Amino acid sequence: MKGILAALAAALVIIAVLFYGLYGTSNSAEKEKVTQIAPNYHVQVITQNTDEHFWTMFKKGASAAGVSLNTYVEFVDIAQKDTDTSVQAVEKAIYSKVDGIALQAQDITKTTAVLAIAKKNNIPAVTFENELGDIPNVPIVSSNSYAIGQKEGQMAVEACNGNANVAVIVNGANEQNSQYKSLKLQGILAAFSSYSEMKVQNVYPLNSGMFETEKLMNTILAQNPKPDLIICTDERSTLGVAQVIVDRGEDISIIGYGAMPQTLNYIKSGVIYGAVCPDAYQIGYQTVAQLCAILDKKQVTDSLNTELFSIDKLNVDKYMVESDEK
Repeated sequence: MKGILAALAAALVIIAVLFYGLYGTSNSAEKEKVTQIAPNYHVQVITQNTDEHFWTMFKKGASAAGVSLNTYVEFVDIAQKDTDTSVQAVEKAIYSKVDGIALQAQDITKTTAVLAIAKKNNIPAVTFENELGDIPNVPIVSSNSYAIGQKEGQMAVEACNGNANVAVIVNGANEQNSQYKSLKLQGILAAFSSYSEMKVQNVYPLNSGMFETEKLMNTILAQNPKPDLIICTDERSTLGVAQVIVDRGEDISIIGYGAMPQTLNYIKSGVIYGAVCPDAYQIGYQTVAQLCAILDKKQVTDSLNTELFSIDKLNVDKYMVESDEK
């Protein structure tokens, strides 16, 4: 009899534990649902479909701002520097009734027109890293293109002791972003203005891409005399130029742009003298922060410039460590 009672008691304990476990789990799940806070806003950030270091860090910064500001940040990747695709992405965002839009403007006319439609629908917009000129009544978050050119020019002077024939590769062959209107180019020329022996031999527009870079390098290296130094103003041309120089064993200094891991390796090994790098993380963070501030009815600055970094053999280890950590 005692054995039967003991077995019944044990069975009741097991049933109680199972019941409590099921109830407790269900209750905990309900509590979690209750404690989750809905995001304040849903913003769409139009980015480029590329693995460049800039876009990787930009997205990390934008995502961090979204977490900090309780905002859902949706990234929409488009083909690189495609105006029509960019405009179509904005149109879709308007149709989807997102709370805010951020993009890198690929032109002035079409982008201005589509953002005017967004404004009519009470959807604010912010642009970032826009070298084309101001979009009326649309704030911008960006590194300073003129300052980038100045820093690259100053680095070139250091690399060649103020005496060199220089080839400059400017990103984009788009008429609206022609070599003569490039703020980066203007900054480079300003840095050279005090050094009579620093001569720009030629300026080459380039649509980024390894194959295009190789073709352009054939043209540059066929010049007589060959340039002593090449300045690149975007990430991909920097790597493409460096690879051609290595493959052909040319003794030409390179000033690059960006902080892609291979760029840092080339700086450490001496293939690239140095590079100027924008703070892509902060550009991403501040882009979302500015958009949220507008949605919160706060006053924002028309133009917010972020920090620039100069990387050479003396400090490249620091950036290599930071890149690994991120």
